[in-house]
Amino acid sequence: MTATERNSPPPGSWSWLLAPLAGLGTGACVLLNRLAEQITHPPSRQALWLWLALSAVAGAVLFTVGQRLALRLLDRFIVEPSARAVVRARHPATWLVFLLTAVGATGLRLPGPVMPLALSALFLGLNLTLVLRAEEAARPRLMGSTGWLGFLFFLSGMAALVYQVTWQRVLFASFGVNIESVTLIVTIFMFGLGVGSMLGGALSKRYPHALPRLFLLCEVVVGAFGIISLPLIRTVGAAVVNSSLPVAALVISAVLAVPTLMMGATLPILVAHLHQHFQHVGRTVGLLYFVNTLGSAASSYLTSSVLFVLGGQQAAVLCAGVLNLVVGALAWRYMKALASRGSGSSEGPHVELPAPESRRASA
Repeated sequence: MTATERNSPPPGSWSWLLAPLAGLGTGACVLLNRLAEQITHPPSRQALWLWLALSAVAGAVLFTVGQRLALRLLDRFIVEPSARAVVRARHPATWLVFLLTAVGATGLRLPGPVMPLALSALFLGLNLTLVLRAEEAARPRLMGSTGWLGFLFFLSGMAALVYQVTWQRVLFASFGVNIESVTLIVTIFMFGLGVGSMLGGALSKRYPHALPRLFLLCEVVVGAFGIISLPLIRTVGAAVVNSSLPVAALVISAVLAVPTLMMGATLPILVAHLHQHFQHVGRTVGLLYFVNTLGSAASSYLTSSVLFVLGGQQAAVLCAGVLNLVVGALAWRYMKALASRGSGSSEGPHVELPAPESRRASA
């Protein structure tokens, strides 16, 4: 399939118009909601119509570009052609969810970024559901693709940043916010990630056939520690708050050693596993770094602006712990699919992993 075919709508289909139409309506609703909050200084009728038109057109352009980018991403995420065709035909309808911004006309306006974040989460959930339900035959190929494991690593990156931001806040409360404490906390976290990366590389070479199991173990351990982390860190911080800086550094390092080592080990483990199947280390490392950084960037905003505001630090680490456990559950499902494929059993999902690049090219 050429690039032109990938980015063009299905023949005879007008579903691609749903995204720009949703953009027109969403742009207009967003502007009207903003004006309703500033009703004390209403614009003139001419200015109102001008701003309404500009906002609607901007929304249509933004949604059109977003649809093209989303379809391109979905084409890379889905390997099965039949499932790809189904998703391309139905994906444009998911943009209609943003028309829920029209509920502002009823007086319901959620504070700050809650509404756009909720609609974005709903949009992503609908697309994920669409991909998973597109075709039963597509699911095995999906679970064996770089896109599927990249999605798991995206969630893992989100959880890691929640922990880092939350643990920093807790330790700042014990040691104060100064150059020494900031340096101490960042050094402990980054040192653990670096050593964990070396450990993950060594484990990947020693246990090349147990890589999904190692990834599952890392996620479950990090999630379990994250759930109980706040009381533990606060207790340890209170015990060493009057100690010298080297002693405090050693104690805090020992407490955070296990989760940071596990977080750092996940990247080389996944890289080694995907390289076994795709024989393309550059693409594998690039994809995993990209999705992990993207998840971290999204999480850095969500943690301070949403999770801390709505539920505080304990709610933030609980969400991150649950996210790690969800990733572990999905990794467990992936392992069962691999086992079913290896045994040739007719029970359970049968996974047909894509052939390595060299074999695919020769075919």
